[in-house]
Amino acid sequence: MASVQFILGRGGTGKSRWCIDAVCEALADSDTEPLILLVPEQATYQVEQSILSMPNIAGFSRLHILSFNRLSFWLQSHHCSAADISRTGKQMILHKLLLELSGKLTLYKSSIQRMGLAEKLSGLLDELQHSNCSSQQVALMVETLTHKPGQALAAVKWSDIATLFAAYEAVFADGGFLNPDTELDTAKDHAATATLLKDARLWVDGFSGFSIQERNLLAELLKVSRDASIALCLDPAAIDLDNTDEEALDPCSLFASTEQTYCELLRIVRGFKLPLAEPVILDKPLRFADAPALATLEANLASDKPGNPVAADGAIQIAACGNMRAETQWVAAQIRTLARDGGCRYRDIAVVVPDMDGYQHYIESSFSQYDLPYFLDRPRRMKTHPLTELIGSALHAVGSGFTLSDVLSYLKSPLTTTPIEQIDALENYCRAYDIQRTEWLQKQAWDFAPETEKIAYDEAALDTLRRNAIAPLKTLQKAIAIDETISANQFVKAIWELLNTLGVQDRLAEWAAGDTMDQRFGHRQVFAKTVELMDEVCQVFDSVELSHAAWESIFTDALSSMTVKLIPPTLDQVLVGSIERSRHPDIKAIFLIGAAQKQFPVPVMGEMLLTEQDYQSAAANLELANPYDQTLTHRPYLAYIALTRASKQVSLSYPLADEKGAAIVPWSGIESLTVSFTDVAVQFPSATVTEPKAVQTSGQLTQWLCGQLGKDKQPPESDRQQIAAGVLERMHKSDDESLKQTAAHVQKSLDYDNAAAMDGELAGQLFKFPMTTSASRLGTFAKCPYQYFAKYTLGLEQRQTVRFEPMDIGTFYHAVLEASFNALKAKGKDWDDLNTDELIALCDAESERVISENAQLINFMRQRTHHRYIIESAREVLRSFMPMLAQLSRAGQFKQTEAEWKFGFDESFRFVLPLDDGRKVHLRGLIDRLDTANIDGQKAALVFDYKTGGKSVDFAGMLYGLDLQLPIYLLASHAGNIAPAGAFFLPIGSPTTSVSPSDMDAIEASFNKAYGLFDGNFFASLDTAAASSGGRSEFYNYYVNKDSEPYSYYKTSGALRPDDFDALLEYTERCIKKLIEDLTAGTIAITPFRIGTNSPCTWCDYRPLCRFDWQINNYNHLEKIGKEEALERMKDH
Repeated sequence: MASVQFILGRGGTGKSRWCIDAVCEALADSDTEPLILLVPEQATYQVEQSILSMPNIAGFSRLHILSFNRLSFWLQSHHCSAADISRTGKQMILHKLLLELSGKLTLYKSSIQRMGLAEKLSGLLDELQHSNCSSQQVALMVETLTHKPGQALAAVKWSDIATLFAAYEAVFADGGFLNPDTELDTAKDHAATATLLKDARLWVDGFSGFSIQERNLLAELLKVSRDASIALCLDPAAIDLDNTDEEALDPCSLFASTEQTYCELLRIVRGFKLPLAEPVILDKPLRFADAPALATLEANLASDKPGNPVAADGAIQIAACGNMRAETQWVAAQIRTLARDGGCRYRDIAVVVPDMDGYQHYIESSFSQYDLPYFLDRPRRMKTHPLTELIGSALHAVGSGFTLSDVLSYLKSPLTTTPIEQIDALENYCRAYDIQRTEWLQKQAWDFAPETEKIAYDEAALDTLRRNAIAPLKTLQKAIAIDETISANQFVKAIWELLNTLGVQDRLAEWAAGDTMDQRFGHRQVFAKTVELMDEVCQVFDSVELSHAAWESIFTDALSSMTVKLIPPTLDQVLVGSIERSRHPDIKAIFLIGAAQKQFPVPVMGEMLLTEQDYQSAAANLELANPYDQTLTHRPYLAYIALTRASKQVSLSYPLADEKGAAIVPWSGIESLTVSFTDVAVQFPSATVTEPKAVQTSGQLTQWLCGQLGKDKQPPESDRQQIAAGVLERMHKSDDESLKQTAAHVQKSLDYDNAAAMDGELAGQLFKFPMTTSASRLGTFAKCPYQYFAKYTLGLEQRQTVRFEPMDIGTFYHAVLEASFNALKAKGKDWDDLNTDELIALCDAESERVISENAQLINFMRQRTHHRYIIESAREVLRSFMPMLAQLSRAGQFKQTEAEWKFGFDESFRFVLPLDDGRKVHLRGLIDRLDTANIDGQKAALVFDYKTGGKSVDFAGMLYGLDLQLPIYLLASHAGNIAPAGAFFLPIGSPTTSVSPSDMDAIEASFNKAYGLFDGNFFASLDTAAASSGGRSEFYNYYVNKDSEPYSYYKTSGALRPDDFDALLEYTERCIKKLIEDLTAGTIAITPFRIGTNSPCTWCDYRPLCRFDWQINNYNHLEKIGKEEALERMKDH
């Protein structure tokens, strides 16, 4: 019969050390009895390393360092005939039950296919079974709740749970599977006869509490062991050590959980009448012998009345960093300093992270930057592994009917055999023509590109690529029978055939070749676990037949929830983990990062299946722990454990803002720490190295040198800059090759000016005369020479996609308007010859013809209902616009004579501008509409450019060459022996206006006024009504005063005095010549214009290419001026 002894003491008093010393002493004896050290599962490796590091222990064979799960495995290994099922298998069983019982469920019926539901239900059933609750007890509790007022929703929830729980128990009742949640109960029954436990000596350490199953198994261990020692972290002076009544304990005590555990175990020992030895009381803070401040910290945390403030002498530090990245970089720098100057090995340092998901990638980046060896103590989820993503995307692509996004997700997996360059070409083609679903499977060769675009794509090669790439998916689709139910064996076989076809196993083996221990990415483990999952699917579902969607949900949900466990590859490394996983007994320094109110010491509980009220409703009938209460009462204890873990230094840190920029509230205990110690205050470390003595890595050295010597350094030159310059010079001359490389890297950064240049010889080869250009090209060059270089010289383009954007709608508008005009012209009619109904009928007929003759438009409308709506809305806009054209035609003497009038494209009409040196420039363009009239025996022309939205005339843009479209169009008409009268932007759609319902009719009937510029001599021919009666023109942007002159409001009017009009055209010719000279000289500078806050960079497609940086590059700053000043400057040039 065991003699039981409790080892009691607060944190740092040596309980774990007492147990390890006792174990080592027992190992040194000549006795042969088994020795068992029972610790939490995550602590087994660390405790084993601690024992093996003892000088008198070379190895051991009779000591077993076990967790409860491992102990259960030992006890059942010779007694289990049922098939072992993993926790993932249990999760799949629940998924299967959800599908089978959907008709009996109420609340969870609609959530059956929700990702993660089975996993959460599995966790809840864990709680119930670990608390020794049965489905019958839950069902009885539901009956009680049903008759209680205000408990209807809780009763529905628990009723669904009881239904699932009963079915779940029935699955394991026939003995086919071993229930992983009842393993401890089964193991308990074998404890009395287990050879492993007979006359064993037992030590229990590292637990703050036990589940009911664990407590019952521990009771059996105590009965069969020769003696047992149980270590608990509590204050022995604060409780009655003879008390077994839990109700007498203070529920708000810091050690409430361990005090309750002590009472429960003491009651069990006395209930079994086991001999109870005097407890070992440890009251000296041995851990903090070299850091008295940490002993004070522990005492203050354990006491309700902290003592007087004392000095920490560097043992405690608190840092508030700008963000999570800066925080992890600060921690990495501190660890590097401790390892270099603080007498610590990396294995003596731990980093505690409450939110590992949020911090992991920052830790990996910062620790790698500082060359720190570290181990992330957490299971790695398979969810993001390429194999999981491949299977999920393949199943989803087949199940969704081959949507483009799903097929591309599959093809872009690194485990497929198609080269990424070919996939990119395939994607470009598919996005350009919106290829979806059935097009992937069609037997006919792909032929979606119109004739004008076929040169851009090798459709024959793409079609072959398409067929080869999706061949495995077609095989998968056939094997899993989308419209039928299939068995588990059929489904698993289809997945296996897919993996075999793609050679996945061999590919993963290649990836793992450089990782012999399979510790970096776990490729071997992932493949092995995937195969095990397939086997379990066949075991669990046996002869069950389900639809493809059900199999996909079950398999991908299970695969995503699985994890691989990695073993530390070396002994000397920083341990990074949660508080409960950081149980190393010999930690000297600990960094508690993310010390925010909602995260530290553990995050506030997230979304759960049951609310706190649901647990409270069940409390009267079930002995079920409330996780909400447990978390609240356990958080102070975990904070205490974290702060008392290290023996030399404790560092807390937190970010001032989260990733979205929102302020973060620090942990409430930080203020009390600053009050308890005279020299502890929150420090705000810089995110960058500011002092050379703080430099620890080559990266920091590079950062510091660039900061001191870079172009953004602060004048005047300081001593730091002189020191930095000297350091860089000595690095260049150093014999150390790594320093030379760093110096070269820094010098390259300092010399970097992001400049682009082209030599004259190359420019001469690229730009031949006669040269052809256009208004848009010249405007692009004036806005930014490099943008012109990228767009026109290099010919770079964005990927084409099928989208009907405003520009695309404009193309549709232009096509319909051109077709309608040509139809009128063929009949010898003008817009004003038709009434409104006839114009609408003309619009409908011509728009229908334009659509029927455009395969891309037909395909666009076929894809989605919304696409058809876009086209119909565009047709409605044109129905309203065409009657306006009739009004415009009636307004004056000008009538439309050309639509989509081209100049410079062929010999029919050339616009040639000779340069001063005799070289010639051919300008070309496409004028949307040309109106002409005979005015006093002279043919005059009005030019119109259709716009889908309103656009004003920018005279400053004409001065700077940014917008020469209208004046170039006027020059083109003049070259055709037609007097240029004016040029206008004519909006097609109505401008957006806020009006009251009573004004709607007036708005709908209003005219889209044309905005532009014109020679004032022609004002009477534009709008005869305005010329005769005066006032503002209804159709154009000018105002006729009482003297019958159109020059009122000259700053905003489109009317130009004849001398100003001529000066504008003359200046435009000079401006074109200047732009051509700069272009052909090879100017490709990254100098975008800037007027106020306006710059072409905002909408530039080539920003990733030019990498414009305002700290290095210069804008071409231009002055914002109005019409009159712009015209004056044109005359002066």
